[in-house]
Amino acid sequence: MFQRDYIMRMIEQISHIVGTMLGFKQNREPKEALFYIDEYFKRLLGMNSKLLNNLTDSALLDLLRQGSDASNDKILVTATLFKEEGDFLLMLGEPTAAYQRHCRALFLYLTVVLDEPKRDYDGEIAIVLEALLPYEIPPGHRQQLWRYHLAGGRYAEAENELFKLIDDGHVTSHSLEEAIASYKKLLELNEEELQNGGLSLQEVQEAIEQLEGKRS
Repeated sequence: MFQRDYIMRMIEQISHIVGTMLGFKQNREPKEALFYIDEYFKRLLGMNSKLLNNLTDSALLDLLRQGSDASNDKILVTATLFKEEGDFLLMLGEPTAAYQRHCRALFLYLTVVLDEPKRDYDGEIAIVLEALLPYEIPPGHRQQLWRYHLAGGRYAEAENELFKLIDDGHVTSHSLEEAIASYKKLLELNEEELQNGGLSLQEVQEAIEQLEGKRS
């Protein structure tokens, strides 16, 4: 009962944040929105936005997973705040700061959906990815995107992320073996299932050959 009530409160928080942010956007009040977000961060995590953005992704995740209220819902609230903060920083002509916040939001959204595949945050992730289109996505986030698309049956998109990582030299021997295993798993699907995900059986077989050829 307590857990259910807590989840409902977090869902209400996200809805409230999104509704409040929409009002700021409609009224063209980015500075007021950033002040609201900063105060919300202080209440939620005991730090303002500047301090939180000085943390590494892993340190932030550790912070969010501390305490009796630790949950993926708390991570989603934080992701929503970072996403909105990035949007308003763009309105103020601060693309570098906006990029940092959107990257942080992407990391947190992907962390949750990879941990709980039944969570449907595809829309939010797509919006953040659109904001990041002009920029390079960090390798760690791209690793998450590869697993996210693979789990969602978007095999062609997963392949794009994987080979981007390989081309940029960001694949370890462990992740290479993980990729080979995931492609071999795809061989268990029929042709229709593969094509629904954007790949053919031949493309899967060719990808396995390419990946095995990259073993040292």
